[in-house]
Amino acid sequence: MAETLKEKTTKGVIWSFIDKFGQQILYLLFGVVLARIVSPSDYGLIGVLSVFIAISNTLIDSGFNRGLLNKKSVSQDDYNSVFYFNLIISIVLYVLFFFCAPWIAAYFHAPQLITLSRVVFLAIPFNAISSIQNVIQWKALNLKIQATSSLIALILSSVVAVVLALMGFGVWALVAQSVLLAFGKSIVLWYLSRWRPTLTFHTDILVELFPFGSKLLFTGILNGIFNNIYSIVIGRLFPMKMVGFYDRANRYQDMCISTVSNTFRSVSIPLFSEVKDDPERLHRVISKIVKTMAFLIFPLVGFLITVAKPLLVILISDIWLPSVPLFQILCGAGLLSSFNFIFNEAVVAKGRSDIFMGLEIAKKIILLLLIYLMVGYGVDGLAYSWLIYSFINLIISIIISDRLMGYTAWYFIKDIIPYLLLSLVISSVAYYICTYISNYFLIVLVNGSITALLYLGSCHLFRLDVLNEIQEWMQKFKHRNK
Repeated sequence: MAETLKEKTTKGVIWSFIDKFGQQILYLLFGVVLARIVSPSDYGLIGVLSVFIAISNTLIDSGFNRGLLNKKSVSQDDYNSVFYFNLIISIVLYVLFFFCAPWIAAYFHAPQLITLSRVVFLAIPFNAISSIQNVIQWKALNLKIQATSSLIALILSSVVAVVLALMGFGVWALVAQSVLLAFGKSIVLWYLSRWRPTLTFHTDILVELFPFGSKLLFTGILNGIFNNIYSIVIGRLFPMKMVGFYDRANRYQDMCISTVSNTFRSVSIPLFSEVKDDPERLHRVISKIVKTMAFLIFPLVGFLITVAKPLLVILISDIWLPSVPLFQILCGAGLLSSFNFIFNEAVVAKGRSDIFMGLEIAKKIILLLLIYLMVGYGVDGLAYSWLIYSFINLIISIIISDRLMGYTAWYFIKDIIPYLLLSLVISSVAYYICTYISNYFLIVLVNGSITALLYLGSCHLFRLDVLNEIQEWMQKFKHRNK
């Protein structure tokens, strides 16, 4: 019997969560080891190269790939044409960046980046090789294969990185992890996926996808640049170790918060495309996703902010203490961005990539202004500029959601307010109790226990529907997999 949309969504959410949660746990475990061996300056060198990888992945993923995701009926010729286009673009980009390596090194005043970048950028064509396999699994909401490939590749690449770090290879351990992760994921995806390209290529297919995909492509490039602009600015104006401190703070908040947000974002892409022509269903789906994300993210962020110092010291030692305030600020920004991602995907699913592109241009102008105003306050000031930007970004997204889908600011506030208030009160109580504890391990343990018990108990007491719905999802998933 064919699965219903709700059943497919449930399985998609669970496998997406397994994928994201598993990745973040592995990143955390291996990252703790690497951060105790590799210096902040070495992390900074890899951090400043992240913008080039982000732009390249955007060129591959955000244009024609998104066009395929949004297209209801996709043929083998469609997949072939986009596959070969992606492959050609990735090779061209690698060659371009290879010859630009001396200029990149000169900009950041780091000669070692010449060789480092030429090896790191090998990840670009490796990522392109499996781009269509990713699209096919997304469209089918079959995220089990994606989870398997990501976790296997991450384990193997991280083991190699730790071994190299222990042998004294420093920054090259991080380079190996980045390149082997892309290579390993592509190999596993090809092995597990049934799709194979055939020797057909039609430019008219690319022309058909271009009006929709080109706007997302341009927007994706903007996001790729501006999501990593802080590494560019910090790497140019401050010591390279400050890039490392910012990068680790951002990485650790991202590990925690994006596990939740990316889980729902992965599922929302095909889900919104499925219900985009039914306003009532689309409204209902957005509301459920927002409620579930609020239920999970608010207490998580409250916990992370209140235990930031003991948590980072336990994990990566007091060498990384300058990352603590950055981590707290970026946790707040990550919370706001999580909801913004969902509204963006709904706008794209409605086929309004033109609105999406225009808005992103306006937002990036605002971000540049904020960076200009806050850079004088140091790296902490730059982190606050991202927090302010994330808040403005969310307000704009809600306004557009109201106009396109009827999901108003009032609906958003009503959906999140119970979880926001509970989290604020419980996090404050947990923080106050832990001020009487001096041991860092106990602070994290007690704070986490108090937060979890009081929060779940309060949700049950006030009969908040998301808790019941999550339990229902889990029961159905277990039943179908017996």
